[in-house]
Amino acid sequence: MVAYCASKFALVGLSEGMRTELAKDGIAVTTVCPGFIHSGVVDHAIVKGQQRKEFAWFSIGDSLPLLSASAEKVARATIAG
Repeated sequence: MVAYCASKFALVGLSEGMRTELAKDGIAVTTVCPGFIHSGVVDHAIVKGQQRKEFAWFSIGDSLPLLSASAEKVARATIAG
């Protein structure tokens, strides 16, 4: 899960840097880090480390409606936000 967490952390860091640099120009930056999205990535993921455990985690997260959302729902919520 390190790569997944690192990508979210990098996204937040990039956004914070952009927010600081662009504030002088009146440009706002919003960061969106959704959780699991029904995206089909599970079928194409390259899992390293504890392969069975990590694959199981992503598979469960991708398939449970309470833990994940459709891409359309995430897009609507992002735009509304």
